[in-house]
Amino acid sequence: MVHRDRQTRMTHLQPTFPDYVDRMNQAYYDLADRVMTLSTGSLALSITFRRSFSSAASHNIWLLKTSWSSFVIAVLLALLLLGAKAIIAQKTATAIERAKGPTKLFIPPPWWFRPTGYGMFVSFLVGVSTFVAFALTNGE
Repeated sequence: MVHRDRQTRMTHLQPTFPDYVDRMNQAYYDLADRVMTLSTGSLALSITFRRSFSSAASHNIWLLKTSWSSFVIAVLLALLLLGAKAIIAQKTATAIERAKGPTKLFIPPPWWFRPTGYGMFVSFLVGVSTFVAFALTNGE
């Protein structure tokens, strides 16, 4: 007869997610974190050195302003995604507590999760492309 301690039995009864789901989710949140970091850095550097980028004869200053706005939007949307991570974790913990025995859990993300992710990526790409366009049009 095999003896199992209480902790092993409790762990065995807890519902689990497949490992690939955890890896996929972690990769998505890491990407959101990277987008937020790159957007914040690009915004901070371009604002810090804006005098170097834009002289009195600068053309298409609207490109620089669009870039800044896009980076701010990307940061805000990335924060919203990371907030969704906390919401999903809380719902998962509640579902695990309520589960009786082994079961498969499906915790749907909030309805705004997918549009927020797409918006973050698009906003970041717009920010980068308009910043590059501004630099190219004002390059000497």
